[in-house]
Amino acid sequence: MEKIGEKAASSPAGEEVLNALSKATLFVAGLDEEQVNNEVLYKVFETFGEIRNIDVPLEKNSNNHRGFGFVEFADVADAREALENMNGAELFGKTLTVNFARKTQASGRT
Repeated sequence: MEKIGEKAASSPAGEEVLNALSKATLFVAGLDEEQVNNEVLYKVFETFGEIRNIDVPLEKNSNNHRGFGFVEFADVADAREALENMNGAELFGKTLTVNFARKTQASGRT
């Protein structure tokens, strides 16, 4: 199965699609390791619009997450609204830092 990013990169217009995807994905740091999981993060951010994907990466050895996650919205405007409203917000006693995710060369993640 072909991933969205792989298909998009194969055409000139594909770069625009990749840029739009990265602009619709938020990096969320400051997550409480014990109380926040994919479901909790989804519920917190779903009020801002349609979510395509939630990813809270887990540590290999402990199966605990690392205190950050990614929220991919279907629409860039929804991601922007979520960023403006949630950056600096408090969740389970911890202050969230929310930014647009940046693509890394090593993983290809946006």
